[in-house]
Amino acid sequence: MKKLIMMNGTMGVGKSTVSEQLTKQLKPSIYLDGDWCWKMNPWVFSEENKRMVLGNITYLLNAYLANSCFDYIIFCWVMHQEQIIEEILNRLHGDYELHKMTLMCREEVLRAHILHDVKKESVRSIQ
Repeated sequence: MKKLIMMNGTMGVGKSTVSEQLTKQLKPSIYLDGDWCWKMNPWVFSEENKRMVLGNITYLLNAYLANSCFDYIIFCWVMHQEQIIEEILNRLHGDYELHKMTLMCREEVLRAHILHDVKKESVRSIQ
């Protein structure tokens, strides 16, 4: 049975890093970061865009669940309310085993991660 791994946690805690490592170790697998569905310029947080992003996420997750090439679907995103997770799960089709994980870390570690990410993003925007 397919395994859907939902990786939750605050911004900068390491969801993407852990998800990338899981994707390398669990085969055959595919990885979706919910933030990719928000990559728009300018970034506009609106009800319309929230609906679009949620629709895109669930469309992709359903496509991955339906694809026989993948046993593991790894999805990470900031899902700070159980309602967000339930809304996603209610839109999914097919049989899968659900694994929900929340990453947490100490405040000083989170601060270091965020500062590192900000510096990395600043270098990218200059290049």
